Amino acid sequence: RGLGDVYKRQELSKLTQDSNQLNANLNAAAVSSLKSSKKNLDDDELQMEYYISKDDGFGIYPNLNSYVLVYSRETVQLYEIPETKKLESQVTQLVELIRQPFQNEEAVQLYSDLAYQIYLKLVPSEELRTRLKGKNITIIPDSFLSFLPFETLSNSKDEVRYLIQDSEFHYAYSRSFLDLTERSEH
Repeated sequence: RGLGDVYKRQELSKLTQDSNQLNANLNAAAVSSLKSSKKNLDDDELQMEYYISKDDGFGIYPNLNSYVLVYSRETVQLYEIPETKKLESQVTQLVELIRQPFQNEEAVQLYSDLAYQIYLKLVPSEELRTRLKGKNITIIPDSFLSFLPFETLSNSKDEVRYLIQDSEFHYAYSRSFLDLTERSEH
């Protein structure tokens, strides 16, 4: 009875500690408000949070459009991104193209056209495209966009001009995760 009881008490103590740590972590990971996220941004920062809709209508009303929430310290804007299925197909094709060296000029042209088309969909207004230049951009992707390196998109129809040439890119899993990591750094 003696050694077995000691072992059980140690295990129970460890489980209690683990449970307490898990509860502390869950409390710290509360959902961030947009207001607090904006407050943490510098003047040259912009965050783009994507919401990909596969079927939000529970089969009754399929919503096939997606959205990007763009915010800086001063502004918040929501843009609709239409044709999610087509966008998913294009992103999949572009990611496949990026994985291999281009074999010929035709492959370069296909990449250039596709990278520009995706850019126009993911940055859906001319005003927003202008605002991106010279900014530190944090991308919070969703679904299949998690596989896309945004900095490889092209912002020119006539030439391959990568977004990384005009802006700096960072990625985050979610706004809450980003706020939590920024709080822990301070």
